Amino acid sequence: MISLLLYPKAIEDIKCTVLFKKTNNIYCIGNIQIDNYIFAKEKQKDSIMLFLDYSNGNNSLEDIEKFFLEVHHLIIDVNEMYDLCKKNGFIQSEDLNETFIKPKSGFNDLELFMVDIFSLSLDKLEPFISFISKRLKSVVILILVTTVFFLFLLLQNIYSYQSLEINWSSILSNPLAIIFYMIISTLSIFIHELAHVIVSYRYGIKPKVLTFALYAYITPMIYVRLKGVYFIEPIKRILIWSSGAFMNFFLSLIFFVLMNFSYGNIRLFFLTGVTVNVILGLSSLMPLVSSDGYYILSTLLKVPNLRKDSFSHISKILKGQVRKESIAYIIYCFIFVGAISLILIIGLHDVITLIIEEIRNGMNFLQIALRYINVLIFSLIGIFSKVIMFFMKKKKEKI
Repeated sequence: MISLLLYPKAIEDIKCTVLFKKTNNIYCIGNIQIDNYIFAKEKQKDSIMLFLDYSNGNNSLEDIEKFFLEVHHLIIDVNEMYDLCKKNGFIQSEDLNETFIKPKSGFNDLELFMVDIFSLSLDKLEPFISFISKRLKSVVILILVTTVFFLFLLLQNIYSYQSLEINWSSILSNPLAIIFYMIISTLSIFIHELAHVIVSYRYGIKPKVLTFALYAYITPMIYVRLKGVYFIEPIKRILIWSSGAFMNFFLSLIFFVLMNFSYGNIRLFFLTGVTVNVILGLSSLMPLVSSDGYYILSTLLKVPNLRKDSFSHISKILKGQVRKESIAYIIYCFIFVGAISLILIIGLHDVITLIIEEIRNGMNFLQIALRYINVLIFSLIGIFSKVIMFFMKKKKEKI
C-alpha cells in the first residue's frame, strides 16, 4: 500500500492523442523522449490526464483523491493510478539523482531477449535519408516498375525452370553459406531498418540511432526506435511499419535475378540472399510476436494490445462468438504462418530426401551430419538460443 502522503510529480511533455477513431475512441498517452505509452478509452484517459495534471509535486495522493471526489465527483484508486503512471515512467523518481524510472512495460518480445552492443548515429546519414524521404514517391514507383519488369521477364520464360530451382543441398552442406548468411542477414536487416527510418522521416519522425544487438547473445540484430510513431495518423504508421518488409522482398527479387546469371560460390551467395530476405520479409509481417506485422494488424483492426488477446480470438470463434477482429486476426495469421510453414516444409522435404539418398549410398548419420554441417550448426544455435532465452526471461521477471 502506497502512502497517501506521497507527493508525486509528473514528468513534462506528456501528450494525449486519438490512437484509433471508433465509437468509443482509444487514446494514446505518452512521452516521446522515454518512448512509452498508455492506451486508454475515453473515461480512463480523462482520469489519467487529470491525475498527471494534479501530480505537480505540491499535492499529495490524499489531496489528489479529494480533488477527484470534490471537484470532479469521481472516485478513483489513487494508489492504482500512481502505480500505472509510475511503471510507465510518467512520474519522476523519488531519488533526486534519477530523472525517471526505467519503464518495465516498455519490454516487448524482442527487447526482452536482446543485448545491446553499440549504437550507430544517423547524423552522417541524415543528408542521404532526407534526400530519399523527400523523393519517396519517385523511389517507390521506380522500385515497383523494376519489380514488374523482372516479374514480366520471369513470366515470359526468359529464365529456364532449372534456374528457378533452389539447390538446398548447397545451403545445407557448404560452410560458406554460414558466412554468407551472417553477411547478408546483417546487411538486409540494416536496409530493413533504414527503410523504416526513411519513411518515418517523411512523416516528421527522425530517429537518432540504429542499435546493433545480439538476440539471446547469439543472433545479430539491428533495430531503431521510432519515437512518437503513435502520435501520427494510422495510415502513416502502417506505411512506416510495412516499409522494411517491402525492401526485403525487393532485395530477394534482386538476389534472385543475380543468381540466375551466376555460378558456383557466387550463385550460392545470391541464393542465400534470396532465402534470407524472403524469410525476413515474411517473418516481419507475422503478428504472432511484436513484429511490424503485429503493429500493422493492430492498427487495421483498431485494437491495441491485440496479441495479448490472440488466444481469446480463437476460443471465441470455437464457441461460435464470431467477431470481425477475430476472423481478420486468424486469416492474417494463417496467411503468414502458412507461407513460412510452406517454405520450411519444402526445405524439410528436400533435407529428408537428401538424407534418404545418402543412407542408400551407405553413409551413416554421423557422416551425414558432418556432410550437412550447416544443419547441425543451426540446430545447435536454435537449442542454445532457447536455453539462453529461458534464463533471460527468468532474470527479467525478477527485475
